[in-house]
Amino acid sequence: AFGRIANERRAVPMLSVAAPASGTGKTTFIERLIPRLSAHDVRIAVIKSDAHGFTLDTEGKDTDRFTAAGAAAVAVSAPDGYFILQKTPERQSLGDIAAKIHSVDLYITESRSRGVLPIVSLYRGKGEPLVDAQTAVLFVKNAADGTYFSGVALPPEQEVLRADLDDLETAERLALFLMGRALYGADGAMFLTM
Repeated sequence: AFGRIANERRAVPMLSVAAPASGTGKTTFIERLIPRLSAHDVRIAVIKSDAHGFTLDTEGKDTDRFTAAGAAAVAVSAPDGYFILQKTPERQSLGDIAAKIHSVDLYITESRSRGVLPIVSLYRGKGEPLVDAQTAVLFVKNAADGTYFSGVALPPEQEVLRADLDDLETAERLALFLMGRALYGADGAMFLTM
């Protein structure tokens, strides 16, 4: 509920997908969720946090040459879109980056940290589950054999909704709820509970 309230105060709702370790399946989870939300006419921007830095340029191409020459920013405009590579002295917040993206209905962030409220936490038995007051749901999977397991021990004050990491129907319904969208059952009746 806190996540929905936070999103009601935003011009564009946000949803953070977080996990304590690389290889948990954040990218795959988001990749599988996007078409389900798109079926509800939700236009999505995904913002990935990368602790290692990245290279967008291809050596020898114009943008690489401009960057190598000292350009603080390089942009490319094409008939089907554009990108801007802006060098910054320090990491920008996911919220600041989101504010620069327009014409979308939902920002999904991917992070190995807690992210921005509301948080969808993924867990496969690596590290400690990322669960706190900002967490809306914990999607879990047994790292050894890929089966669902509910044996993640959490303090009572941190208990949250749990679902199988492959339960995309729950992920879809939760995302729509956190966006403030009405949900409808098979009988056409509106419902807002999980």
